[in-house]
Amino acid sequence: MWLRPRVENLPIDLDWWVYAHHKAETRFAWFYAALNAFYLLLGAAGLWLRPRMWQWMLAYMLLRSAMLLTIAAPEARYTLECFPMLFTLGGIALYRLMNWVLLSVLKVKASAGRG
Repeated sequence: MWLRPRVENLPIDLDWWVYAHHKAETRFAWFYAALNAFYLLLGAAGLWLRPRMWQWMLAYMLLRSAMLLTIAAPEARYTLECFPMLFTLGGIALYRLMNWVLLSVLKVKASAGRG
């Protein structure tokens, strides 16, 4: 459910997964699934850094997923409410990564300037 490409509103065939019939559309849908996986990985990295209120975000996503397990016919759009939190957590992870990279570059330049 989390990795399903959300291509229902795009102008592609509904049987996009039949690669022999729709090569470009299947590749596009797989790219969309990979993009979802990238967002999930960034969100997990943000959770690993434990920003403020991370427990509530994790609890909401886990409870939402558990609720979807109880529905007879869940749809992929029911997980979309969690993606703003994933974007926020991913932004935190990217910020910390860029901050770490930039600080390490500045330290190298500062130590090279002294010697």
